[in-house]
Amino acid sequence: MARDIVGRALWRDAVVITVDVDWASDPAIDEVARQLLAAGVRSTWFVTHASPAIDRLRGRPDLFELALHPNFLPGSTHGSDAEEVIAHCRRLVPEARAVRTHGLAQSSLLINRLTELAFAADLSIFLPHHPGVVPLDHWHAGRRLVRLPYIWEDDVEGERPEPVWDVTALLSRPGLHVLDFHPIHVCLNDPGPTAYRRLKQRCPKIGDATAADIADFRRDGIGPASMLRSAIAHLAATGRSWRVSDILAEMPGSNRSGSPR
Repeated sequence: MARDIVGRALWRDAVVITVDVDWASDPAIDEVARQLLAAGVRSTWFVTHASPAIDRLRGRPDLFELALHPNFLPGSTHGSDAEEVIAHCRRLVPEARAVRTHGLAQSSLLINRLTELAFAADLSIFLPHHPGVVPLDHWHAGRRLVRLPYIWEDDVEGERPEPVWDVTALLSRPGLHVLDFHPIHVCLNDPGPTAYRRLKQRCPKIGDATAADIADFRRDGIGPASMLRSAIAHLAATGRSWRVSDILAEMPGSNRSGSPR
C-alpha cells in the first residue's frame, strides 16, 4: 500500500476526479477529456451511452477508467426494470467495475443486486463537503461492494450559500475528496442553472448540442470549469492522480496490486 512519510495510506486524502457523462454531446466530452489528457491526470467516467467520444476515452486506459451510470428512474431509456437497465449498461461498458446511479437512485435490493453481479464499487452516496470520508464496505452473499461517498458536484454546488469553485478550499478537510463533474456543466461554466436551461431550450436533446451551441451560452469566470482546472492543477502538481480502481487497489483486503501515478 502506498504511504506518505508518516505512514498514512495515501488514498485517505486523495482527490479523485469523476465524470458523469449524462448523455452529453461529443464536443463536451472531448473538451473535458482534452484537459485531463494535457495534464496526464487520471479520472473515472460514468457512462450513459455509446459514442465516438466514449470510444476515444476507452483508447486511453492508462488515464481514463469507464464505469456505469445506469438510469433506474421511471421512463429510463436504459430499460423498464433494474435487470434491463443493468444489462443495457453492461453492454455499453463490459469492463466496468464501478457504478454511480443516475439521480442517485438506490435501495437495499438494488445495492445487493449490484453486489451479486460482482461490481467492485458504488459511488451513489453524496455527502456535500463532508470531512473525514472513507470507503465503506457493503457485504452481501459473501461478496464485497465498496461504497465511496463523494463530497462535491458541479450542478448543485451553486445552490450553497458559499459555493466552492477551487479545490484548495476543500483540501483542509481530511478524508477522501471525490469530486463529480458533468461535461456539459464544465463547458458552460455556469455557477447556476441559467446557461444549461437556455441551452436546453435550443437543444432539447442535450446530446445534439454542437460546440457552437455550447459556446453561445458559455460563461466566463468562476464555476465548474474553474473547479476542474484547479483540481487538475493540484493533481498534476502532486504527480499523483487516482481512478476509482486505483483507490480500490490500495485499500486493505484488496486482491489487486498497483499504485497511483
